[in-house]
Amino acid sequence: MPDDQQNERRRVPGRDPRAFYQGMNEGRVAQSSMDDWVMALRFFFRLVTLPIWLPCKGWKIIRHRREMAEFAAARGKNLIIGDRAVREVTLAWVEDHPQEFVLGIYDPAVPKLQSAFKKLMDRRR
Repeated sequence: MPDDQQNERRRVPGRDPRAFYQGMNEGRVAQSSMDDWVMALRFFFRLVTLPIWLPCKGWKIIRHRREMAEFAAARGKNLIIGDRAVREVTLAWVEDHPQEFVLGIYDPAVPKLQSAFKKLMDRRR
């Protein structure tokens, strides 16, 4: 028996590392191909259902803005409109809607909400 064959480990049939890595790479290719198909199907589904979900989403946005405008009008009725009044109305909204702002006044969405209330109150002036 030659020396190079003596030190080589015997391979068990069916445990070829090259075949293992080849199978792994083929699996990755198949997964990426499937991801492409899923993305295309999702896009097609969204496009087909657009006439259904777009009016619903638009109506929700309009209703939410009306609710915010009514809330700002009710809370800011006797206040001089300024940064302090906007902050008070914003904090009152955050306290009344804990499901939207999980972190309370420390939620990252509060500054955006505050600027929305500022625009609403400036428009009402």
